[in-house]
Amino acid sequence: METLGLMAGSVAHDLNNILSGIVTLPELLLMQMGDEHEYRDTIQLIQEAGKEAASVVSDLITVARGATAEKEVCNLNTVVESLITKIKKKQMDRRLEGVAINVCCEPGLPNSYCSVVHINKVLMNLIGNAAEEMEGKGTIVVRTKNVFVEEPRLGYEIIEAGEYIVVSITDSGSGIKEEDIKKIFEPFYSKKAMGRSGTGLGLAIVWNTVHDHDGFIDLTSDESGTTFDLYFPTTKAGVRSESSQLSISNFKGNGESILVIDDQEKQQEIARKILTALGYKAYTVGSGEEAIAYIKQYPVDLLILDMIMNKGINGRKTYEEILKINPKQKAIIASGFAENNEVKQTIILGASQFVRKPYALTQIGQAVRQALL
Repeated sequence: METLGLMAGSVAHDLNNILSGIVTLPELLLMQMGDEHEYRDTIQLIQEAGKEAASVVSDLITVARGATAEKEVCNLNTVVESLITKIKKKQMDRRLEGVAINVCCEPGLPNSYCSVVHINKVLMNLIGNAAEEMEGKGTIVVRTKNVFVEEPRLGYEIIEAGEYIVVSITDSGSGIKEEDIKKIFEPFYSKKAMGRSGTGLGLAIVWNTVHDHDGFIDLTSDESGTTFDLYFPTTKAGVRSESSQLSISNFKGNGESILVIDDQEKQQEIARKILTALGYKAYTVGSGEEAIAYIKQYPVDLLILDMIMNKGINGRKTYEEILKINPKQKAIIASGFAENNEVKQTIILGASQFVRKPYALTQIGQAVRQALL
């Protein structure tokens, strides 16, 4: 698994760099087009295809390296109800045709820290698998409830004592074979041994994501169906009030200078186009050594650091050296690699946040704006 993790990280870094142009450049084109432009729908399809490919790469990182998701306080009732509403309206998965999905949410649930994107992916994987198991006929019930575990107890794994929100997905299928249950969360097992469709990573993503949220999984199955119980710790923190929808105007710069440090010329060009469109003065260099030499002559308001560069020193070492020149130098990290120890050390040094490539225009725009405050 360690070898797979190293390979996945390297492949993901390269693929995310390639996908940056497919995800980000269409966004710039769409900004310049009217709503009725003849090619607008086509460009949106290109962008969506790029996002789907980036999602697969993200899944690979999640499984192989256990990448940590950025979390915020949310209410799982809201998350569940919103997702099921979208599923029913948009028919998001062909496997769900002919399947009834019922929701039973316990009112007044406490909040949890979670990544809504990742929780949605977990639920979609479990719901999609259940529908496939039932061959498009049957019922899936999604429940939420507040549970107190007074002392550690053994389910599919040991569930520690504490207060949890439990999200349960129950199907009316024929159950999972006992010999499959023990290995069901292993990467590719559900595809190879059980004949399921997809990448074979779905249940491994479920396992890694729930545990990244400090949660636990219980699983029961017999001839009448299967239930996955996902345990998420509660928090007393409140949900942040929803702001109005973000627009590009929220991230417009005022001519601040930004140095992009990236060993890929295409990445430099993509970043320069985005930052220029947002009203910044963008400059680029191809290595840490070039960045250090540049900063000695030309101070800048912000650095955008790639972490892994094929030539010379990496992003963390580059930032260390630049801080010797300007101890107050602001920076953010933009990389196609997972958020590893090098990234964490760079943030400890003073970089404000990590943005994974390929990034959306609003995503990098918000990160830059916050870093410059």
